[in-house]
Amino acid sequence: MKKSARITLTLTLIVAAQIMVGMPLPAQQQAAVGVERDKHGKIKRSTKAKDEFKKQTGYPHGRPGYVIDHVNPLSTGGRDAPSNMQWQTKADAKAKDRTERGGFGKTARVHSSYSYSHGGARAGS
Repeated sequence: MKKSARITLTLTLIVAAQIMVGMPLPAQQQAAVGVERDKHGKIKRSTKAKDEFKKQTGYPHGRPGYVIDHVNPLSTGGRDAPSNMQWQTKADAKAKDRTERGGFGKTARVHSSYSYSHGGARAGS
């Protein structure tokens, strides 16, 4: 079997499995409606809220090895407020993002947690 045929078959099986378990397909996943976005189409976040969270938790300059995560994702109506934020290890954040995005990774971004690490630089940038 040619490589392109194997890839097509694999993708077909993945989609079939997703349909069987009721998982939404990438085209069915919708971005948050009525949420303000930046020029890149990402949900706008409050730097003020993030900074306040960092101060409240005793890490005003960030927490090495951790990112700021929204407990209730912005894409599902969660507030961009310190009360909806938590420190999360980078590994845990990646796992949570995969789960919240339905296992599709970056290609089907439904929600985007703060990905700020020590010093405020975006993780993965």
